[in-house]
Amino acid sequence: MKRFANCTVYIYGEDHNPPHVHIRGPDFLLLVEIGGKGRIIGRTGKARDVEEAIAWIKANTAMLLDLWKDLNP
Repeated sequence: MKRFANCTVYIYGEDHNPPHVHIRGPDFLLLVEIGGKGRIIGRTGKARDVEEAIAWIKANTAMLLDLWKDLNP
């Protein structure tokens, strides 16, 4: 889990592929693929102010993929 001003990034165990993180904010949820370009693969609500979180996800791809693999064997 990583907190930002307007949202929090989570990875859940026993989750579905492709490897992704959840970005939760007060009125939204985004699913962002780990790796590649960090594309958004799911969305509910209107996300705002998530640029910092997405940049962090892109900068920490290797660590997040390792964590995904540990939680989702």
